[in-house]
Amino acid sequence: MKPKSRRPSIAKTSDDPLRDWDEWLAQRGGRVSLEEVVASGNHLLFAGMLLKGFRKAARQAVFDRFELEAGKRGFSQTNPSTGSFFFMIDCVASAWRLTEEEKLALMGLESAADLQALRGQPFQDVSPETLERGAILLDIFIALNAILPREAADRWIRAPNKGPLFDGRSALVTMIEGGLPALRNVRLHLRAEAAGN
Repeated sequence: MKPKSRRPSIAKTSDDPLRDWDEWLAQRGGRVSLEEVVASGNHLLFAGMLLKGFRKAARQAVFDRFELEAGKRGFSQTNPSTGSFFFMIDCVASAWRLTEEEKLALMGLESAADLQALRGQPFQDVSPETLERGAILLDIFIALNAILPREAADRWIRAPNKGPLFDGRSALVTMIEGGLPALRNVRLHLRAEAAGN
């Protein structure tokens, strides 16, 4: 009977390529080559390696977009550890006249202390979900300002909406109640509106 060939791999494979990659990398002291990844025969490890690289580039792109829009709205950067990310959140919150509780809910945070703690972290340490939520808020803000005059764009977030996505509720209530999936849906809705405008 021919023995089966053994390929080095992590102990267990999940459906989270980034977690698999981090675990596999840690097991090898943080240094591996592309050849080792390919030799493992684990396609999720390869996907995780690629996602890790793309995440760094995506974060920088989002950082740049927040910085540009914050400058347009008159905000200045004073905390280089988080760059302009949270300044753009502040910019959007100010334009939409959000309460602190509303801003925290949209960002998926439980307390002002959580937000303050994030402000002191390096930008690259912001969690993927927080980054996505912030990026979505910026996309919504930009789309609204592409569709409507500035004041109307800023009011839209609180206005009752008869569209099927909102069912008479405002976009703000819809996003707070529906969480991240609702934020994504509102962004898609406004992108479609902006594209057809």
